[in-house]
Amino acid sequence: MSRTYANLDALRCTAVLLVLFAHLLMVLGHLDDPVSKNLGVRDLAQLGVLMFFIHTSLVLMMSLQRLGPCKATARFYIRRAFRIYRECPVDRRK
Repeated sequence: MSRTYANLDALRCTAVLLVLFAHLLMVLGHLDDPVSKNLGVRDLAQLGVLMFFIHTSLVLMMSLQRLGPCKATARFYIRRAFRIYRECPVDRRK
């Protein structure tokens, strides 16, 4: 199991570095330079984002698998709804 988590950590680290590199070039104003275009920096950034989606789906599926087959789906969606509700910004001044 630790090998699986090490692979997930490597996947997440690679995705972070790809996106961070592209954002750094964007902030410095070099994202659309000919060298960056030849290296395909935008494509690498998109690859990093796709890697994040893959990582997230793997972690969510592993979470579902840990819950067990009986009530896994209902428990998962209830917990997910509360997590989304908790993170949702709400204007409480009204």
